[in-house]
Amino acid sequence: MRGVRSIELARPAAALRLRLRSRRREGPAAARARRLDRVGCRAAVPAVLMTPGLRRGVELFNSGRYWDAHEAWEHEWMPDRKGPESGFYKGLIQVAAGCLHYTRRNRRGTVNKWRSGADYLRPYLPEHGGINLAPLVSAVDGYLAAMGDHGWPELVMPIIA
Repeated sequence: MRGVRSIELARPAAALRLRLRSRRREGPAAARARRLDRVGCRAAVPAVLMTPGLRRGVELFNSGRYWDAHEAWEHEWMPDRKGPESGFYKGLIQVAAGCLHYTRRNRRGTVNKWRSGADYLRPYLPEHGGINLAPLVSAVDGYLAAMGDHGWPELVMPIIA
């Protein structure tokens, strides 16, 4: 009887250790989401709150400084490159790079970056991190269609809201 109890007690402890170990790898965003789930308000709060670096990147992007926006978002993305938010930041970085290529009239770079950026952002639609992504992805899809035509289309670059 005594041996059976020790086995029963060892299993929950091992499961707890495993769960704690996997949570350490999740990162701060997942921990925040778990806390929000416990109090029942996760749906009302975005998974990623607008960080100062994200906000700065949006300001730079909206002012046409695509390279600087790319750098600001890359700075946010680099510490957690494989985390749950990596696709979100990669998408923004790629869209900014596509806009930069567009201003330099580089068709191939523009199309490649916009396509990959939109693909990275799709799982985060319609809104993520305080950014309404649906209009941005829709605009990029329209730009890609316009780039398929011959000639160089005159496009107005998107604004992130």
